Amino acid sequence: MKRLGFFDSKLSPEQLRTGVMLGGLSLLVAPIALVTLLFPHKQSIRWSLVLIGVVVLVGNSTILAIKFLVFSKDRKIVFEPVGAFILVNSAAIAIGLMSAGYSAPLNSFAPAFAVVIVLSGVIGNITFRLLTWAITTISYSLSLLVYPGLQGSPFASNIIFMSCSMLVIQTMIGRVMQNLAGRNSARILTNELAEIGSDAETFEEAFATSLAMVDNIIPAKYAIAYSRLDFDSPYRPIASWPSDIPSHEIENITTLNEEKLLSGEIVIRSDIVVIPVGFTEVGQVVILISRAHAKGYAARYPEEASYTLSGGFLKMTSQLAYLRKLKRETLTDPLTGLSNRRAWSHRMDTEIARSRRTGTPLSIVMIDIDFFKRFNDSFGHQAGDQILRSLAALMSSRMRSQDVVCRYGGEEFSLLLPDTDTNGALELVEEIRAKTQTSPSLAHITFSSGIATWDFQESAEELLARSDAALYEAKDSGRNKVIFSPKSSHSGE
Repeated sequence: MKRLGFFDSKLSPEQLRTGVMLGGLSLLVAPIALVTLLFPHKQSIRWSLVLIGVVVLVGNSTILAIKFLVFSKDRKIVFEPVGAFILVNSAAIAIGLMSAGYSAPLNSFAPAFAVVIVLSGVIGNITFRLLTWAITTISYSLSLLVYPGLQGSPFASNIIFMSCSMLVIQTMIGRVMQNLAGRNSARILTNELAEIGSDAETFEEAFATSLAMVDNIIPAKYAIAYSRLDFDSPYRPIASWPSDIPSHEIENITTLNEEKLLSGEIVIRSDIVVIPVGFTEVGQVVILISRAHAKGYAARYPEEASYTLSGGFLKMTSQLAYLRKLKRETLTDPLTGLSNRRAWSHRMDTEIARSRRTGTPLSIVMIDIDFFKRFNDSFGHQAGDQILRSLAALMSSRMRSQDVVCRYGGEEFSLLLPDTDTNGALELVEEIRAKTQTSPSLAHITFSSGIATWDFQESAEELLARSDAALYEAKDSGRNKVIFSPKSSHSGE
């Protein structure tokens, strides 16, 4: 039975819990019915049938109460599908027994049967609902056998009318719950996408992870995320799901749907959905989804599902952009826009590890503007800030993509130069010095610098200390010069 999947798995634990709990409370109709038996009446009572029905209903309610109040943990689902099915349908049988035993006026117990039907509509999928409807109909039919005058056509008409009414009620509730389940899945998806935005390092990584979740809202054969830097550029794929779609196939898909990608609007067709996400660091992003056969929420409300998905991806990209902005701010000097000391230290550890692995040289340079405090006192701090910005821009313009220039503190800068030996570092420093003297905004300043090249043994702190010592030697010996660091103690010389 469990393989029939009696529960709609898209319902949240809270929805399942609430549905079962309300159904359990509804079953307390049994004690009320028992009390009515004590009232004076002329009907004959088959006490054995009534008491069996009451015991089953009270037992069901007791089990529910114990499950929820004692054994339920962290508001999780407390019933396996088979257990819930047995409880619901045993209630239907018990109500039928009570109805037959009481010989009450016709249809007096109809509301109680309706409770079972409503409960199955809330917590069950179509298999659960149809089986419950069939068992409830049989139970109701058996309860009518106690009426001798109800035979033939009246008997059949009563059963048909009641069973059809229960089926309509059950179907309506099931449809409403399916819609709620679909919207609940969409809500969960947007939260999960936001978490992806928090964890991913790049937009490409975020989309590569998140595209697999599209199928949870809009059943899909595949999904491809595209980006373009400006309105005149073509879209290029940045991620796909599944990840093994051949590049030539993606190219054919892109060409075939180029007009839809460029529309700038949500496009919903029977075979595809195109969802613009918005603008990110990688440009304008749009997602193309090849639709698979859908049922339920996505089939009935494709536009709502598409807008929900669009909002989820927008939430993800906004979260990622915000966190990346915060990260940049924590790793960037606000005055010059250079890397700060924290970012430089992290990169230095990375480059030492790479240099150790590849055997390539690594040099660092410490630079300090000469008499900067005197310049500030003479021309003001705003002029001093402009000097820092100008020197930072000049050094950045001479860096390669793998180099790092950092404002180490105050008027002190540092250069991290992978694949560069001492002579290469010296050549770069002299080039910056020459550019400084010809720059109108920097012609009045000089700087001292110290160079150290890694010996493939020392730590990052030891390498930095050697470069710093060389810098202070340059300052102590007259400034406006470059000093090479003495050899490391690890060199053996």
